[in-house]
Amino acid sequence: MKAALLKVAILGAGTAGFVAAAQFTRALPDAELLHVFDSQLPTIGVGEGTTPRFPGWFEDVTGLSFETLAERCGATLKTGTQFEGWGTDGGTFVNRFKPLRLVGYHFDAASVVRVLAEHVRATRLDARVQALVRQADGVQLQLNDGRQILCDYVFDCRGFPRATNAGQTSEDEVLPLDWIPTGRALLRRLGAQALARPDLF
Repeated sequence: MKAALLKVAILGAGTAGFVAAAQFTRALPDAELLHVFDSQLPTIGVGEGTTPRFPGWFEDVTGLSFETLAERCGATLKTGTQFEGWGTDGGTFVNRFKPLRLVGYHFDAASVVRVLAEHVRATRLDARVQALVRQADGVQLQLNDGRQILCDYVFDCRGFPRATNAGQTSEDEVLPLDWIPTGRALLRRLGAQALARPDLF
């Protein structure tokens, strides 16, 4: 008896959605992948910057060099991140990558999505997700065209919080990733007394 394929759905057509779809294409070659997004919904097409983890990942997944990314997506090298409106005086703070040899990329997000799409092996479903319903054997996608699809795992990469089960918000089922390194970025609003103490950062 043949074992059933693992079914994984990735939701969203922005950078996060295509990065996830490309990663699962590489990491789960035997899984059934679904990439679900509504082509009528616009994406936030802005320039994006990365941390130094992205260049190595991008080359591993696509086999493309920085030179190719620069040509196709207008990519430039990035050695740090500048935060504006920092602290009580509204100044700027530059968090430089360390060691100094590390670099990230800055690029046109819409162009990078087109490049990543060439490296995604997934069935694309052009539909809007109406609801995600958790069940004992997985997660059911309920689409606006009436389809209901049961998946083992769903990765929601749409840019804003969405409703999941009826009466719940996505915050009820979000797994917090507090371990993500952020350098000296402010993660939450602090009182003026805390902001005046640089030793906290």
